[in-house]
Amino acid sequence: MDTTSIAALQRNDSFSWRRVAMVWTYYSPVLRMQLWLWPLIAAGIYLMGMLTALSPVSLVSSFAISGLSMLISFGPLMLIRNNAIVSETMLPVRADEKFVFYLLYFLIVVPVLTILTVGALHLVATMIFGAERLHDYTVLLTQRSLMVEYTYGIGIFGEAIGVLACLFGVTAFTRNRALAGVGFVIGSGIAIGMIGAIMGIIMAFVSGFADGFLQIGEIAERDPGNTGVIMDEMYKLPIMRLMMIVVSSVAALGSFLLAYLMFRRLRNRQI
Repeated sequence: MDTTSIAALQRNDSFSWRRVAMVWTYYSPVLRMQLWLWPLIAAGIYLMGMLTALSPVSLVSSFAISGLSMLISFGPLMLIRNNAIVSETMLPVRADEKFVFYLLYFLIVVPVLTILTVGALHLVATMIFGAERLHDYTVLLTQRSLMVEYTYGIGIFGEAIGVLACLFGVTAFTRNRALAGVGFVIGSGIAIGMIGAIMGIIMAFVSGFADGFLQIGEIAERDPGNTGVIMDEMYKLPIMRLMMIVVSSVAALGSFLLAYLMFRRLRNRQI
């Protein structure tokens, strides 16, 4: 884009999707790499999980689900470049336009691309090995969608908060941006986990173990070989649904707070 075009954009005080596109142009060398690198890594994580699921030895393949979630959360680390803060600050783009680009790309484009890759691989794997052999792995892959369903959509913030935490880390700090991004992701995960544990303990005592978590054991005893049925029944328990809604609501508040702090930092740094 030539100097005249940039000057014309700067004179326009209204929100401009053309300037949002300029953010993509600036980051395109690394983000284009991410568009093939992330699906490649996601495929590797999925295949490792599938191998453990197919193994005759009883191995836990749930690490693949956590790995995919972390891969999506760490997506904003691609924004880190040498001397990037100076260049980012001098871009003829408004803070809200940068903010919108970051949200659209890292909360929609990267997750959708990753999920579609895993979904396509799982479809092929199911056709090759059979749905029955991969049943438990299918349940693990879809358990997060069940959480979103049973929390009336609020559960999506359990995933979004990791991305926003990383975004905040790499945009709010000028030094050690990678360390800040990773640290905020891990910190947000620990915080949500601790809140979930505290809520679980409180609700167990308030509702009573007999009417609460002991029901999970009864569900497992009724159909010990069907992981899908067990998890579905567990999510239907009122105490479990309430706990998931509360934890997801906390994650939603944390996500909005991180987004606000990130936008404020972008606006304060804007020239």
